Amino acid sequence: ANIHQRTGIVPTIMPEASLKGIFYNIVFPSPRLDIRFKEDFRKLLVSIGVDGLDKRPDYETRDSRLKNNKTDIDEYERKKVGNKGEQIVRNFLDGLNAEEYAVINGPVLRHGGTTKEYDHIVVGSTGVFCVETKAFGMSEGNLRKGDIIIEDGDKWFICNEKQKREVKSPSVQLLEQKDLLTVILDEFIVDVRPVLVLSNSELTIKQKVKLPYKIVKADDLETCIRTNKDIIIENDRIFILQTINNARVN
Repeated sequence: ANIHQRTGIVPTIMPEASLKGIFYNIVFPSPRLDIRFKEDFRKLLVSIGVDGLDKRPDYETRDSRLKNNKTDIDEYERKKVGNKGEQIVRNFLDGLNAEEYAVINGPVLRHGGTTKEYDHIVVGSTGVFCVETKAFGMSEGNLRKGDIIIEDGDKWFICNEKQKREVKSPSVQLLEQKDLLTVILDEFIVDVRPVLVLSNSELTIKQKVKLPYKIVKADDLETCIRTNKDIIIENDRIFILQTINNARVN
């Protein structure tokens, strides 16, 4: 009944191919349905034996593209640049050995009354990382040379030959993400490592204050993760991933 109310699909007995088609042609692309419902519907179909739906679709990337279809050009450009920046970071994360590292792109986690969206979470042999991507200094999806300057009071500036402008510090956002993931993984003896990634690798980082997280450029992210000194054995990684999955709302 709930599926019928949300999608307009009349429940009936139909072949697996039709159910698969309903998911990919109606449910998955629908802008009216939230990601959590889409994923619950996919899992339901898998549980009743529908083939071809075992892999979770990349709802986040598709929905981000849909959200870009706005009349406000500034908002459109901001989201487009952000999407490009996240894809750059995903490409670098793809370089991690899949046997040692699991990469979760775009999860939304909930614990108690708190919900947070993450760009990426990495669980691997060298630690657990929450990764936030910022496309500072990028223009129309292209990399631009310049400096990112972090001054006293956690004030952030982007500088190039033309101007110096202040941008919002990502510290609160990143540390809140770390805190929530730490609470979710409370039963494990593990430190969540927050990492801010600058997708614009042409920026020079000029950090004048110490911050409670690492700042790296996208092309240094893989090395940052691989060289971390935490040690997490395979069995613990499996249980950590299960715990994160249980906290997901998308």
